This record gives sequence, structure tokens and C-alpha cells, in this order.
Amino acid sequence: LAAAWWLDHREETRRPPEYRGSRFEAEGALDPAALLRRAVADGHFAAAANIYFALPPESTRRLLDPEDSLALADWLRRNGHARAALTVYRRHLRDYPDGRGAAEAHFGAGIVQFEAFGQATAAYQHFLDALELNPSPETAARIRAALDAIAARQKLRIGRSRR
Repeated sequence: LAAAWWLDHREETRRPPEYRGSRFEAEGALDPAALLRRAVADGHFAAAANIYFALPPESTRRLLDPEDSLALADWLRRNGHARAALTVYRRHLRDYPDGRGAAEAHFGAGIVQFEAFGQATAAYQHFLDALELNPSPETAARIRAALDAIAARQKLRIGRSRR
């Protein structure tokens, strides 16, 4: 249990490989937090990701509101930055474990773990956690579809081993 916690915490605090060299240039008197919020608000997610991952992990604590945190994580997932997306989803859950967007963050983390890394067990747990948070009907339907995909994959593996 301690090893699992340590691995999970390590992933939450490390910079994803594609953002390890992230730097940002301050514009005028704006601090990094203000630049980050502005980049997200303007839809400049590539710039926002660079700023976000240039900051020390503890500095990102509740830096973005839940909607912006999810928007950044979703953009990263859709644009092929699976490790970075998973980091943002995990940090969202660190900051807002039962709050707004927690079900969606669990769903996003689960999708990344299942689709990008083939980690069905970890994904399954995120999906169950999301369902316990009373997600919106749309999110609940997406979660159930993902759970069905996991079940189908497991049945496929069992069927192959019997041949």
C-alpha cells in the first residue's frame, strides 16, 4: 500500500517528460499564475501547459479553478500528452477530491490509464470512484461505456487463453 501511494504521489509531483524543460517568459508585471489563468481563458493551452509545468508542483495547488484545470487536462489528453494529462487530472483530484469536476477528473484519469497505458485495473478504480461522486448523466454514460470496454477487453483476453 505504501509503495502504491509513493508511486502515485511521485507521478503527481514529477514533470511529465515532454515538459521537463518547460520555461516561461514573464510578460510585464504578470506573475506566472496570472499568465497561466489568462492562457487557459484565452484557449492557449499549449502555452498554458508550458507555464503550468514550469511551476513547482506545490505552486500549482488550487492555482486553477476546477473548470480550467479540467480544460487543460482534457486538452493535453486530446493532443497526445497522456502523461501530462494524467498529472493534471491527479493534481485536480489532489486539490478538489470531492469538489466540482472530481467525477470528470476521475473519468479523465481512467481514460488515460486505460487507453494510453493499458492499465485496466487503475482505470476501473477511477471509474468506480467517479460513479460514487454522482456525476452528470452524460459523464455517467461515458463512464459506463468505458467500464463496458474494460469488461469486453477482459473477456477477449480470457477467450484467447482458452484456445
